[in-house]
Amino acid sequence: MKRLSHLAAVLALLTASNAFAQDLDVVLVTDSGAADPLNGFINSTFTNINSFTIGNFTNANGDAGQAATLSAADVIVVSRDTNSGNYDDGSGAEMDFWNGLSGSILLSNGYISRNSRWDWVASGDVDAVSAAGSESNILDAGSQLLAGVDTTGGSLDLFDDSIGNIDQIIDSASVGDGNVVLDDGGSHIILASWEAGDALPLNGPGSVSNFGGDRILFGMDTPSSITQFTADGEQVFIDALASFGLQSPRATSTAAPEPASVAIWSLIGLGLAGLGYYRARRKQ
Repeated sequence: MKRLSHLAAVLALLTASNAFAQDLDVVLVTDSGAADPLNGFINSTFTNINSFTIGNFTNANGDAGQAATLSAADVIVVSRDTNSGNYDDGSGAEMDFWNGLSGSILLSNGYISRNSRWDWVASGDVDAVSAAGSESNILDAGSQLLAGVDTTGGSLDLFDDSIGNIDQIIDSASVGDGNVVLDDGGSHIILASWEAGDALPLNGPGSVSNFGGDRILFGMDTPSSITQFTADGEQVFIDALASFGLQSPRATSTAAPEPASVAIWSLIGLGLAGLGYYRARRKQ
């Protein structure tokens, strides 16, 4: 009976650990609704989505319902199919709302990253960048966002040449405490990341000085960019969302485990060790 009770205890710990592998609430911000290609891609690629909400959220800081949905989200993906003017009320209040959210945000609209919108980059200029060849110059080969691609050549081809230009990509400038992972060779940012608590450039009208959650800027072309990625482009996009805690068999990067999860697995280890000691004593 004692042996069974020990086994039951270990099984209870294993069950408890599964509770911490929590499914995530995801929001897709887009003007295209369910027709946005990101909708199908995200839902077919990631396996731990608890809820998936689609909307344009153009009055997030002034609408209690929109604010509540975004505040409760674990992951927010802002599509390229958004109008940047709808996400800045001119006073800095809307900028502060979005930058203060604790959920992780992947932004694919370079216009919104400008200092006159959300101030992720201390620049107000965006330009079209050619997608021809290996358009993405690697600045941080050790970034977990590039874990699934070959970085030895110093550059990556993330977008199919057929799209012509990637429209529009923010000019290179200060990103505060952020890290620029990819640029186009020196003058435009293609991929950058920030961790929760990192400082913004504070070049715009907002007053929130530090991000409330993790952030990734991944400059994309049009709403159909996800269908115009190369295999490497898809992999980087998948690993970017995996870094926020979304799970996929295609992902090569994962989010750092939460302290509670670490504690649970430590207890499981102790439980298994105790069971081994008990069995050894029984054999003596």
